[in-house]
Amino acid sequence: CEDANNEGARLRLGPELEIPGYGCADHHFELDTELHSWEILKKIVDKSRDLDESIGFEQA
Repeated sequence: CEDANNEGARLRLGPELEIPGYGCADHHFELDTELHSWEILKKIVDKSRDLDESIGFEQA
């Protein structure tokens, strides 16, 4: 989101499963994976300022 903000974008579209990513395999169903995903989402939102975002996110 920092690059999008610096470029003057108003909308950023993230890929499917941007958080936590495909590498988690069966760990998608673990509560700590979901907790850390929410923590990362908060960091992204805090940095996005006035940027609207579509973020790929999975909840267990």
